[in-house]
Amino acid sequence: LNRTLEIIVGVPAAELLGQGWTRVIVPEDRPRAVELWREALLEGHPYEHRHRIRRPDGAVRHLSVLASPILIEERFAGFAATVEDITAHALSERALLESEQAMRTIADNVPALVAYLDPDQRFRFANRAYRDWIGVEPDQIIGRNLLEVHGPGIHAVIEPHFAAALAGRQVEFEYEMHALGATREMQISLIPELDVLGGCVGVHSLANDVTAKKAEQRRLLQLAQFDPLTGMLNRGGFVQSMTK
Repeated sequence: LNRTLEIIVGVPAAELLGQGWTRVIVPEDRPRAVELWREALLEGHPYEHRHRIRRPDGAVRHLSVLASPILIEERFAGFAATVEDITAHALSERALLESEQAMRTIADNVPALVAYLDPDQRFRFANRAYRDWIGVEPDQIIGRNLLEVHGPGIHAVIEPHFAAALAGRQVEFEYEMHALGATREMQISLIPELDVLGGCVGVHSLANDVTAKKAEQRRLLQLAQFDPLTGMLNRGGFVQSMTK
């Protein structure tokens, strides 16, 4: 055991010998770490595990342990191990996971189809509305492409707009979606995600159901252009028809 390990763990090397190293592992991680270590000893195969340790000062560190068997004349003679402090990486992973979970919660409660697609038009994220609106579970959509999920009709409408988004443009358009016995008028926004060099690495998609909004617009247009008693064009409707 070298000095670097003593610094990481905060315990003298002599106290880590034998089974001493297991005592610094946090109780929640210890059983699995010991179980895998015993299996490696019995079978002579490599040991690899990530676990947390608690230093004497109370600080918790995340360690990655990799031990490879040493063979002398084809006989197992022990392990050569490396221990890496991955605390910063582990905390970053946890923060990212918590952020993703928060975004998932938000997206699943948005009354719209929310998705993220890679440049090959494959879904990398889809919210719960896909299940409610088109009858496909979000986890069954991941990895499938736009054509497979929406079919050739809608794909033909979306594809040129998706190409524009890949070129770095934010685009908006509308289409009519038929699914689960319902017809929805959809308003779509495609937002490109760009890397530091300006290249598109994916496209965020937000599809809102504007059926009620469109119906209200048509109702107001009807009131503005037709006499409610006779059903005939009024002055506004007549002028509108003459300008077409």
